[in-house]
Formats: sequence, C-alpha cells, structure tokens
Amino acid sequence: MLPKRWAAARPGADKIPLMSDTWGDGDVAALRSAVAADPTNGALLVQYALALHGQGRLPDAMAMAWRAVSAHPHSSLAQYTYAALLHESGQNQAALAVLDQALQQNPMNADALVLRADVFRSMWGASAAEAQYLEALRVAPGHALAMHNLAVVRLRWGTLTDAVSGLLAAGRIDRSLRALVIDNVGLAVARVLRLATASVVFLAVALIVVMAAHEDGKSATLPRIAAGVLALALTVPLIWLVRTVPADVLSSVVRQRLLLGVRIAFVSVGVLLGLVTAVVGSNAVSDVAGTLLLFGVFGLTVLGRVTGS
Repeated sequence: MLPKRWAAARPGADKIPLMSDTWGDGDVAALRSAVAADPTNGALLVQYALALHGQGRLPDAMAMAWRAVSAHPHSSLAQYTYAALLHESGQNQAALAVLDQALQQNPMNADALVLRADVFRSMWGASAAEAQYLEALRVAPGHALAMHNLAVVRLRWGTLTDAVSGLLAAGRIDRSLRALVIDNVGLAVARVLRLATASVVFLAVALIVVMAAHEDGKSATLPRIAAGVLALALTVPLIWLVRTVPADVLSSVVRQRLLLGVRIAFVSVGVLLGLVTAVVGSNAVSDVAGTLLLFGVFGLTVLGRVTGS
C-alpha cells in the first residue's frame, strides 16, 4: 500500500508534506533494493520517492519521482507526486505543467485540481486558488482536502463563519486532517478574540467615566447606558464562538493556544462588569475594574503579538 498523501494548508505555508508515515534507513534501503530489482515498477518508484522525501532528501526524491513519470507518463499518482515535489521545491511553473498534463488525461482528477489550487495560492494568492478548489469540489463533493484548503483561503472577514464550517466538515470527513483543522480554527478564533479584546478598551473607558461622574456628584446615566451597550456588543463574539465552534474543538484549540482561553475569560469578565455597572451604577468593583481592564488590554495585546494568539 502506498503512503497516504495529505497537504498541510496553513495560511502562508508553501510546503506540502506528501505523506504521514515516517521512514527509517532500513525502509529506504529495502526500497532501494526493490527498485534495483524492478526499475520500471511505478508504484515502487513513487514509494521510494516518498521515502526519500520523508528523510528530507528532496533532490533525490524529485529525481526518483521524475523516473516514475518517465516510466509511466499516464500514471496520475506519479504525476501528482512529482508535481507536489516540484511545488515544495518552489518550481511552481514546472509543477503547473505537470498538473496540466495530468488534467488533460483526466479532467476529473480531484487530487490534481487541489494541488493545482495550492500552486495557484502560492503564485497568485488566495482569490486565484478559490475557483480551483471549487472545481475540485464540483468533481468530488466529498473531497476533504479541497474542502479544508478552500476554508483556509476563506479565513477572512466576511467569510469567517463559512470558513470555520468548512474546516469542521473536512475534519469530520477525514480524521487525519484533525490537527490541521484545530490549527486553522485556532487562527479564526484568534482573529475574532483579538478584535473583541481590543474592543474592551471602550468598555473600560465607560467604566472609568461612570466612576468619575459618581465622584464628582454628576449624573452617570449616559456612561452607564454606554457601558451596557458595549457589554452587550461584546457578547456577540462570545455567542459566535459558542454557536460556530463545537465544544470539543474549542477545548482542543484552547489547549493548543492557552492565550485564547485567557482572552475568552477576559472578555467574559468585561461583559459581566459592564452589565453590572449599567444596572447598579458606580460600585467598588467596577470603579477599580475600568483601570484594570485597560492594563489587561495592553498586556494581552503584547502577549498576542509575541505568541500569535
């Protein structure tokens, strides 16, 4: 059985791992002997290329994949492997030429369409790749990798919810993608929570104004209303989080990115303080909390830049 192929599609990542198995020196030596005994066996040539790639020997792997394509020019597996190695080495134009040939032979080759989309993403950006992923899904509606990579290129404002839904669907179809799904859902959650955390600064200012008005003996009605409105607004990202990301996935994301858990708690505390202040006005807790929230926003912003969360 040939090693399983899968692509790690993180925003900004150009490399495409070709297999999930690890290969030892003994495995490589055994494959080398098998290829020497049967030098035109396409399956062995591809497997040997993948084994060399697994050991970090990319030039040798590319040479072996080229042998496989030369010996079997109509083999979709050989063409896919060689194109993926070319893409990983940065030879995207050459990879496209190989993929175009593969798609001429079989326009319904969903794997080739997905890899072609990956190449497009590297060369021309996410918008150029999107149509290719959609074409792959038209050909193979249940293609988990196409679904996953399409979701990745849609990790932007306006399509964030659809992107997370696509990632989750891909993870359900192919459990081997779960680690990538968790990673990319984490990126989406981080984007939402970074904005929510930054917005707490407005709530903090409202709490400070309520405190100042109370100390000066002035009416705090307007800042209390503002605190309530801002607190309710901050519930929107929390509700989105609960409704969009299943609890088991969210717990995995938080374990991987602990700062996201801190952000969730921070925003939740801000919501609670804002609602309490809106209802009862100035009090011992909210009078101190406004300043503490400002420091919290600053600290989380710095930590977020350092950790990427």
